[in-house]
Amino acid sequence: MNRLSLTALALATAACATPPTTPPPRQPETPPIASSLPYPETTANEQFEQLAIQVSRLENQVAELHERVEQLEQRIAASAKRPTRVRVNKPIAPPFQGSLKTENAPSLLEKAQQQYRAQQYQAATATLREADSGGDGSETAQKSMFLLLQAHQKLNHCQSVINIGQRYATRFSGSLNAPEALSLVAQCQWRIQQQDIARDTWRKIIQQYPKSSAAARARNQIHKK
Repeated sequence: MNRLSLTALALATAACATPPTTPPPRQPETPPIASSLPYPETTANEQFEQLAIQVSRLENQVAELHERVEQLEQRIAASAKRPTRVRVNKPIAPPFQGSLKTENAPSLLEKAQQQYRAQQYQAATATLREADSGGDGSETAQKSMFLLLQAHQKLNHCQSVINIGQRYATRFSGSLNAPEALSLVAQCQWRIQQQDIARDTWRKIIQQYPKSSAAARARNQIHKK
């Protein structure tokens, strides 16, 4: 009898015991989100070169705007001088072209020289805006082109200096100013972070004009840089 009582008591105790707690289901781990790859940071030289390119584009836009303004002023002046009535049977003379520019070249050069001496470099470039290709190749045309180059150099218009200087040195390679033109080109090339091209230009000066003062400066620049 005692054994049966103990067995019943054990079963009752087991029935009243608290059932074991079932752990909650494990949530799947969310994979970490891959961080986006950072963009490579541009160096100071790359930023400077990009700014130099933007400045060159702005210089070209400014030059184009000046040219348009001059053309508009010429049209307004021509329309003001034009007679109100024109006879049909009388032909209208066409506007003067090349010969007029050639005849006016000395006076334009003198005017630009005065502007340059007065440090009016922007005005000088406007006066000599048509001298960037060397004109008819005369002495006046050469002087006008070189003065235009110097005026752009004073204004830090490096792209214009490089373009005009290279054209001058190619067309007037026998001129005394040819090595000086290339020297200005090399300076601008170095300034806009084109160091390798600038060194090539200095070597070109030394090779083609070894006895010039520009060649002596080019040797010093190569040794320093």
